[in-house]
Amino acid sequence: MNAIRNYRKFYALLKQLPGAPEKEDVVMEFTNNRTEHLSAMTDVEWAVMIARLTGLVAIKGFDGNSYNIWRKRVIKSIGAWLELCRTSHNIGTIKAIACRAAKRQWFNDITISELRAIYHEFNNKQKIAKNTKNLQYYGSNTSNNDRRGASAV
Repeated sequence: MNAIRNYRKFYALLKQLPGAPEKEDVVMEFTNNRTEHLSAMTDVEWAVMIARLTGLVAIKGFDGNSYNIWRKRVIKSIGAWLELCRTSHNIGTIKAIACRAAKRQWFNDITISELRAIYHEFNNKQKIAKNTKNLQYYGSNTSNNDRRGASAV
């Protein structure tokens, strides 16, 4: 740990974030659940964390509530789509799908516009999945052989 760490800056940034997240939660997120202690973070993890927190606080008109609302909508829409597909899932897989859709490494790095796009995309996927389950064959009075394209001879 060669870099000098300004813990005062970290706590000032943490205090400005909406929703008053716990220090341990923030540290765990930036260390991939490796540690909850600031002193155990690597220099790279520390630099990335401070840069991202500074960027979040510096955004004019930053409203954490709108971010949280869109994050929750995305989580719910992806979860509902996975349920329609009968795929087992948890919050980690849902966040991973959202990150892949936005081409981001971290779920919290996804912008509001990307969250909106992902939300609408997965709602459309849900509609398609529901509609394909409700499809009926044309000519419902025909036999099974006719539906498969083979006629009984």
